[in-house]
Amino acid sequence: MATLDRTKAPDFKLFKKFDIKEVNSLILGNNVTLHYVNAGDQPVARLELIFRAGSWYENKAGQAYFTGKMLKEGTDKSDSQAISLFFDQYGAFLEINPGLDQLSVIVYGLTKHFPVLVPFIRTLIFDSAFPERELDILKNITIQDLKVQNKKNNVLASKLFRTTLFGKNHPYGIHLEETLINDIQSGDLRDFHQSNIVGNFQIILSGKVSEAEIKLVAETFGDLSATNAIQNGRDYRLPIKTASQTVKKSDSLQSSVRLGKVLFPKKDPDYPKFLIVLEILGGYFGSRLMRNIREEKGYTYGIHASMVNLIKEGYLIIGTDVKKSFTKATIEEIHKEIDILQNTPVPADELETVKNYMLGTFQSSITTPFSLAEKFKTVHFYGLNYQFYQDYLASIKNINQQDIIELSQKYLQIDSLAQVVVGGS
Repeated sequence: MATLDRTKAPDFKLFKKFDIKEVNSLILGNNVTLHYVNAGDQPVARLELIFRAGSWYENKAGQAYFTGKMLKEGTDKSDSQAISLFFDQYGAFLEINPGLDQLSVIVYGLTKHFPVLVPFIRTLIFDSAFPERELDILKNITIQDLKVQNKKNNVLASKLFRTTLFGKNHPYGIHLEETLINDIQSGDLRDFHQSNIVGNFQIILSGKVSEAEIKLVAETFGDLSATNAIQNGRDYRLPIKTASQTVKKSDSLQSSVRLGKVLFPKKDPDYPKFLIVLEILGGYFGSRLMRNIREEKGYTYGIHASMVNLIKEGYLIIGTDVKKSFTKATIEEIHKEIDILQNTPVPADELETVKNYMLGTFQSSITTPFSLAEKFKTVHFYGLNYQFYQDYLASIKNINQQDIIELSQKYLQIDSLAQVVVGGS
């Protein structure tokens, strides 16, 4: 047998084609859709219920967040301690994620325990009692945590940045504060639950699942009455001009810097290619911003440039934390790197490195059943399909130096970027 020479890197092979195992979909008798993918070798599965119940749909700030968090705080038959012990007993893990657009409830567990776990999840979600005592405790914990988090420059910068982009009355720009939290009552959560949770969901089942698990989920949730969420018909207008803001903190040693703008959702034809531009600028460890501001200047431990994808909007964010005295110089270097992208062709070897990195990252992101479910969610809930990934991969392979210059000039104009600094300048 040949001896492995560990002094030599393995041969590099560029994948010509990526086969993504697609999710199958089944319409239940109540018109709720069950999406499922059978993959993996281990006898584990993930059940996820996704509701149109994010902050976008609430009539009172905090309804979505606290409705989601209170789902595990008690039903008519079980209190919060009993619920926690139940999941521990079966070695299962419960995850509840209230978001801006959606609310998701996820349970991970061994497939052999699904006959017990799945009915319990149904009761947990749809028979939630929203007990006053637990709500008061959760509100107090949230307020205390808020006070701690608001002392952190990076937290304040991210909040202020989103408010700057969208406005303080936009669902994407509102943040929970103490007065809003105190104003939330159990009745607010029951109202939101009735209008935005009951009958308003899609299901995603992934892992090593058989017909038995699919049938179990279908029968458990297929007899629930299906309704449509109350659509939030308000017209949310974005600020005409996004201003720059600085919050100075004399006792702070660091500054948190955020630059960016509202751009476009995933459906935009420029979206796939623009991701490549951002990868070059600040998307991976070898990016230009990392090389310049971290490796050469030593201003920061990390800096990134990325797109944040929301269902209604998408926005660009460039973010970093630096020593306060380096704040101005860091912003100047960010501007400098953008200017270079706009006016100087990317060297062929650098472009090839980024392409290979992005293709490799994509390849590694489609290897597990749960990541396959995530890939489905990434397109399905944005009104796209699996062709999006083929277009994305084609963009990586085909983008050229002139494309990068034109996209940088079109979307990265310095005077169009909002700027937020918390700490000092």
